[in-house]
Amino acid sequence: MFEKLSLRIPYPPPQEGFWGQPTSTLNWCEEDYVISHYAAEITNTLTNLLFMALGVQGVRTCLKYEHDMVFVIAYLGYLLAYYHYIQDPSFHQNAFTILFLATVFRSLYTMEAILRPTLSDKYANNSRRTSLSDKETLYSSIRIDQAIIREMRWIVAMGFITCAAGIAAWTLDNLRCGDFVQWRHRVGLPWGILLEGHGAPDDWARSELLYYLGYLA
Repeated sequence: MFEKLSLRIPYPPPQEGFWGQPTSTLNWCEEDYVISHYAAEITNTLTNLLFMALGVQGVRTCLKYEHDMVFVIAYLGYLLAYYHYIQDPSFHQNAFTILFLATVFRSLYTMEAILRPTLSDKYANNSRRTSLSDKETLYSSIRIDQAIIREMRWIVAMGFITCAAGIAAWTLDNLRCGDFVQWRHRVGLPWGILLEGHGAPDDWARSELLYYLGYLA
């Protein structure tokens, strides 16, 4: 069936790469040096480059607006260094899941336990002291703040769905690695890249997480 695809390039066999025999203990479910002679895991390499670009942008944003979140980002860098030190993929996946859940619940707490009551008290007090001519200005501010809160809720909801899907795809990629490799060879390139569960879906989660940090800092 897949052989009839108009755009289908068969997967080449694994080859010896430019850098020699891979020595990394963190070998994801991606055949080494199949697509590129210079990158053992091309999907993982490209998504990590995107993650680095997003990280640089996040640091620049924190510095520009003088956010305290720059210290959190520095701490995340420490965790990343520790992950590479122990070279344990399960630690990487578990730490990322914990970080994701902490970010989601922090966002919900910030909106519902701090931001919403503060705004309610603010406008309740202002409403009693505001003259009739200033009511329209007050209501305009209320509508703007409510729109911002709705947008933040949408970001949290979409971020949760995206990250959960990425983590699920990552886990499935680990559990059914052999099957995914066979399916990639059946569909060929470039469609097989969509079955790199450790790459693209994982990068959705990383991107959403960085967007959380930048937006809610």
